[in-house]
Amino acid sequence: MQVNAKRLLGITQFRQQAAAIMEEVASGKSFHLMRDSEVIGHVVPPNALLITNDSVEIGLLSRLVVPTAERFAKEVIESGYLGHVGDDVGRIFAWLWDCDPARAVRWVTSYAAHLIRALRDERYSRPAFNQFWFALARGLGVSLRSAEIDEFEVFVRAEMPNWDPDGLFSSTELAGGPRTREADDPWPDTLPEQNRGYAKRRWCHLEAGQLIPNPHNGYQLPASEHWCRIETISGRTATLVQSDGKTVSAQIDDVATWIPVINHEPFYWKAR
Repeated sequence: MQVNAKRLLGITQFRQQAAAIMEEVASGKSFHLMRDSEVIGHVVPPNALLITNDSVEIGLLSRLVVPTAERFAKEVIESGYLGHVGDDVGRIFAWLWDCDPARAVRWVTSYAAHLIRALRDERYSRPAFNQFWFALARGLGVSLRSAEIDEFEVFVRAEMPNWDPDGLFSSTELAGGPRTREADDPWPDTLPEQNRGYAKRRWCHLEAGQLIPNPHNGYQLPASEHWCRIETISGRTATLVQSDGKTVSAQIDDVATWIPVINHEPFYWKAR
């Protein structure tokens, strides 16, 4: 339950003022009982909405987690990890964190699993944990302070393996390190000194109309003007259109190579 700092009561105070407090509870107010600076219980009105059944919890939250994860996957495919998961889901995770940190981790893990599944169904790479948390933390900011978000992050990194039998993220990532990339994944996941980044697709799954980094600029995530639209692609060769309208040819040795990709034209393209 979210704690209202203005409704904290010590045990002695509650005993002394029990009759008056219960009148306020009957009128709809909640109070939080404290002992030794720790909240040990709550006094709530009879019509308070309490979730005490796992089936009810799963039924309610799964109907939020699944569609919002799928929606965010579509946004990532369009523009990358530049926005956030959304205020609504941010508020729910913040509420869970205030109520029960373990349950918060459980549902954050479920959200990550559905996000990754939605991306993989469309043949896109999963996010690195730092990318994922960047987007989630910005959503949490609607309800939590920076220090609370940092505390939440530390707890998630430590506890997620307990809720994650499939190993969505590696132990290195959860410890704060980068995602391990193989030889077929030469582009970094995130921009330098940031956790913004993009989803990736193998070269063989790219489509005309999508935008990829100009391969002639090396393995660097591009600024807006350095994305190129795929005009044609066949086998290991593609014809790319730069933001200035010039056409360049690109060729790759291995069609299984992962390439950062977006579907939404960057602002720089629109301004021209």
